[in-house]
Amino acid sequence: MAPYSSHPGCRDATASNYDGTANVHKASMCSYAISGCTDPKADNYEAAATALDSSCKYLVLGCMTATALNYDSLATKSGICKEAEEGCMDNTMSNYNKFATYQSTTVCKQLVSGCTETGSLNLNSLANVDDGTCIQAVAGCMDSLAGNFDVANNIDNPAAPCFFYVEGCTSSFAINYDTLATIDSLNACKFPSAKNGRPGCTDSTYVEYLSIATIDRGCKTVNAPGCTQKAALNYDPSATIYDNSCIAKPLSGCAVPDDTNYNPSVVVADPAACSGQKTGCMDSLSLCFSSKAVQDDGSCYNANCKGVFGCTDSTATNYNPLAVKERGLLDCAFPPSIGCSRPDATNYDPSAIGCDASNPSCCTGFIKGCADSRMSNYDPIVDNDDGSCYRVGCTIGYAKNYDVLATDPKGVTAQNPAICTLPVVGCMNTLAPNYASKAEYEGPMAPGFPQCKFPGCLDSAAPNFNPSATVGTSGALGGCDVVIGGCTNSNAPNYMPKANVDNKQCELGGCMIPGANNYRSWAEESALCDMSGVGCTDSLAKNYLDSYSVSAKQIDFCPPSILGTDPATGKPLNPASYCQRACVIVGCTDSTFFSYNPLATVYERTACLVKMSGCTDTVSTNTFNYQATANWDDGSCIYGGCTDSIRFGYDPSSTLQLYNPGNGTVKYDDDKWTTCGGFYVPPASPPTLRSNFALTFGSAESCVSMFAVFFCDYKYMLKLKFSMFMFSLGTHPWSIADMLDASIPCPTTVKPYDTCAAKTLRQLADGVEGRQLNEAIDLDLSMLTPEGMSDEAFTEQLMSIDPAAWSAAFGITITGLTVCRLAPDGTKQCAFPPPPAPSSPAVDADTGLPPYLIAVIVLLVLGTVVLVIVGTLWYRRKQQRLKGTAVTPDVAERAVVQPPALPPALPASAGAPAATSLE
Repeated sequence: MAPYSSHPGCRDATASNYDGTANVHKASMCSYAISGCTDPKADNYEAAATALDSSCKYLVLGCMTATALNYDSLATKSGICKEAEEGCMDNTMSNYNKFATYQSTTVCKQLVSGCTETGSLNLNSLANVDDGTCIQAVAGCMDSLAGNFDVANNIDNPAAPCFFYVEGCTSSFAINYDTLATIDSLNACKFPSAKNGRPGCTDSTYVEYLSIATIDRGCKTVNAPGCTQKAALNYDPSATIYDNSCIAKPLSGCAVPDDTNYNPSVVVADPAACSGQKTGCMDSLSLCFSSKAVQDDGSCYNANCKGVFGCTDSTATNYNPLAVKERGLLDCAFPPSIGCSRPDATNYDPSAIGCDASNPSCCTGFIKGCADSRMSNYDPIVDNDDGSCYRVGCTIGYAKNYDVLATDPKGVTAQNPAICTLPVVGCMNTLAPNYASKAEYEGPMAPGFPQCKFPGCLDSAAPNFNPSATVGTSGALGGCDVVIGGCTNSNAPNYMPKANVDNKQCELGGCMIPGANNYRSWAEESALCDMSGVGCTDSLAKNYLDSYSVSAKQIDFCPPSILGTDPATGKPLNPASYCQRACVIVGCTDSTFFSYNPLATVYERTACLVKMSGCTDTVSTNTFNYQATANWDDGSCIYGGCTDSIRFGYDPSSTLQLYNPGNGTVKYDDDKWTTCGGFYVPPASPPTLRSNFALTFGSAESCVSMFAVFFCDYKYMLKLKFSMFMFSLGTHPWSIADMLDASIPCPTTVKPYDTCAAKTLRQLADGVEGRQLNEAIDLDLSMLTPEGMSDEAFTEQLMSIDPAAWSAAFGITITGLTVCRLAPDGTKQCAFPPPPAPSSPAVDADTGLPPYLIAVIVLLVLGTVVLVIVGTLWYRRKQQRLKGTAVTPDVAERAVVQPPALPPALPASAGAPAATSLE
């Protein structure tokens, strides 16, 4: 018998790919047709459908509202409807509406032309169409005898009343100044002079004191020194004399980091200074993209912003494993879900494509009724709640047994005591006249609300209106007073004492400039102001006058009534400079200078002093680099003292370690430091052994030029300058304690070196006899390697420094550097580390010599031949010149100027100083 052959396939006859030849059924291989509308033009087109089921629907778009103007009886899909509009359809009427489609209750209004502009003299309140005949009201003085009369005025202006000319002295600087005068009469004013006297304050304890005054007048303010600048942090309103004590306020501004106006230097946050606009990443391809940003802050490509957008859901069909962020919900696409696709089912899913064969009855919700188990008519078989549920219980909200779920009974039936237990309703406010002590409820749900009765006037227009009243008072007008309209402002000329309701007709004209002599705080309409007492009250200003009583800083505007023109003469009432009364302070207005004065208004070149930076600390006694010419401290002060925190003399303010051994040696013993003293606690372990290095600096300097830089303290200054330079590199801790010795070889006879010995106790050594003063000398320094730094690294660092940097550090010209390490036995290991051994050069096979040596020999031979030829030619030409002249060769030789002979050297016994080396 042949072996059995397995042929799997779909054996389900309902499947679209049923295979009758298969002998093994495999359900995963079956596929089923999805019924639905497959026409894309249909309104119910289903993209996932594979089998047409004749369910396509084609709707007709149109207006389906029967009352609309464009109603379409054939429409099956709602569209835009045009509703009818009521209005006057008579185009001869004033309220004609061209869009009206019918006229039912609208009354057409007759057209009445006339002046309709409010405020016009000929306003027609009945007119509804303006005919251009309005006459504008021009307010002003209408008295032809007044100084401000204008023929164009047609109504009086209470804010600018008529004024008349009164002769007298109008100058506030005159002795006989008349405040009532409006024009100057001839020679009326008498000004201060030796004859008339000089009025002013004669008391020196007052701000207004005038030394030349002979007539005592004007003493008002007692001297009070302090800060008089309002913009300062310590402004003193009671101060009258500026004493230079003002402190600037801290910088304020926007402190929100992501705001476009953000200022990192802000000390005081000011939310009003922020723009409200954000900075951020504006590149839409970056993961840090911000749609709210209006200014890019360069954050688009930070470490957290790198990556790509895409779907990060592994269940989606377009899942991208490289994506790190999604732009939105639409970034991921999922396969169509299987669910109920019947619209009449309660579990209808519009995105589903239909139930599969394993669950043909997935649609539910066809049995209607009450599905809420808390209700009286609950039916457990209902799977489609139709809203018919009801529950019997008390439905009155203020009842004691109110049931929030109850729906029946309602109305009067609900008030049945057997159903609802109602509380006693009444006023529960003990202050009310009808307070009920037995009341249990008071509120809007109970009848008679508000239950508390507070009598009073309920008319909001009445003067005695009571907003807390709930019932009117018995009597005429319900207890309300009779309204008497009028001006209730006692400052106004038309004030009406009997009025109890202001009619907004008060005449409140007056000067509205605070600080003016005739300022009226209650004024609401501007009038002419008297500013004769307003000016610069700062005694430091150029235009200061003691007669000014009000500072010009208080005046923030200048009304047209001051700078206007006289209607009668057409001339200006006051010059344009009338309001220019601010203080004129002369000083340096350039902020780049040291003497910059932020209060100055007029620039003066001689007042600007150049900013000289440096150390200006004269208080501290240990300042090393105080600069007398500096006027601005740049923080560069060096404070000498003890910087070792584990010693008794430690000073945290010191920045430079000082040494004072007191024993005349250069090797400092820890036990004999007089600057730092002993240890707080002895060191836990001996210091790490460090190598001793000797450095030789090549120099282009002489002994004399060296002395100009280092003077007698050359040893200390050399070690100090070297240690400060090494400290500035910042690679390893370094101080002058790491330095061992320093020396400059110079003879003792060089002035003024011979005066240094007694001062510094330094001895001189031999070895430089015969050295000339103009010869360049070398500097020798020795030191230990820095803590934690290897010999190789230290050598590499020293050799990598440019000579120009060493020159800047020492203050002299450095031409080179030799680095040597001292071995324990005292021998020098120079050029450490040693250079690598050169590779062996190639050797010529015939001569046995390297090629480069052969080339050198050839060049030397050729050079010698050329020199011989040139020398021979030169000698022959010289002989020919000598023969052609009258001067014999021996005379020519004697004509050459010879230098004077050197004096003979003195013997040692004659007292000649021996050349020595400073160590």
